[in-house]
Amino acid sequence: MSNERLKGKFLPETQKAISTSSDGPVFFQIYTDTKITNSNMFVEANEISKHTPITPSEVNELIVDSPEGTVIDYNHQRLIKLSSVVKWNDPKLRDTDSNVRQKARSFEEKVEEVNNNKELIDERVVASETVKSKSKKAKRDYRKTRKLIGLESKCEETGKKGTKDEPTEIHHDPREQDSPELAAEESSLSELLRSQHKNKHRNDNKPFNS
Repeated sequence: MSNERLKGKFLPETQKAISTSSDGPVFFQIYTDTKITNSNMFVEANEISKHTPITPSEVNELIVDSPEGTVIDYNHQRLIKLSSVVKWNDPKLRDTDSNVRQKARSFEEKVEEVNNNKELIDERVVASETVKSKSKKAKRDYRKTRKLIGLESKCEETGKKGTKDEPTEIHHDPREQDSPELAAEESSLSELLRSQHKNKHRNDNKPFNS
């Protein structure tokens, strides 16, 4: 798995450690260098098994299978995006072993604690206010650029031209909700026919592990 694109998005040197309690994990807030200023929370890979019921071998397997943007290797640290770890921990909340469930719940409580940090909440509010407006402008600019090079209303997957009944739409990959800091980046946009766009989002409301 390459971290090249990730390194261009996140600035590991900006990491700020955020502790929960004396026996809890340390989370790291890392900022981005994208047009929409934002940050994400990470946790060191070797801390995951200490604070969740996920075993070291499971952690390694999940890292190998994780999508781009999940892992940062920096200065002898392997940092994993916290939102991914939360997903990995989720099935453990329903494990048949009560000790496993308890440890999974304890980790979830620590995550909730850090998410309720007032400073982080204030930062998220400021960032979210800029996402929609900058995202819309990026979409408009993307359409203009494609028009200038003769690709107006042309689906990037099928090569077909959009019509009145089947117009093209601008698609975010990753989704704006998942990576708001990328919402205004041209590299995350593509022009698709409405049916293709709808198909891309067919699993949006399904549980992540279904």
